[in-house]
Amino acid sequence: MLKRKYRLGLKIRPRFERSFKTPYFILKVAKNNLLYNRYGFIVSKKIDKRAVVRNKIKRLIRGGVEDLTIDLKEGYDVVFIAVKNIENLSKEEVKKIQRDLFSKEGLLK
Repeated sequence: MLKRKYRLGLKIRPRFERSFKTPYFILKVAKNNLLYNRYGFIVSKKIDKRAVVRNKIKRLIRGGVEDLTIDLKEGYDVVFIAVKNIENLSKEEVKKIQRDLFSKEGLLK
């Protein structure tokens, strides 16, 4: 679980500068002028009505981000919005997709 300081809460509404789409999630990125990154994870009821499944998807995405936080540049707000079909992926596949996307967009150190 991410510490509270690294979570992007509901009251914080950054203006996202960039948005990237993959077949499994949408990534939105904005600068936050802080020395650390904040992350948000959104899984709508359109994906599945059961909270158990939505929470499992959030844990799947969050797990990949927690493993990559050391390698990311600081000072960004990052939001992951889940898209259908993501529940079929393993943690390793999600982590690989996230790493490729972050490196493609220049967010890795």
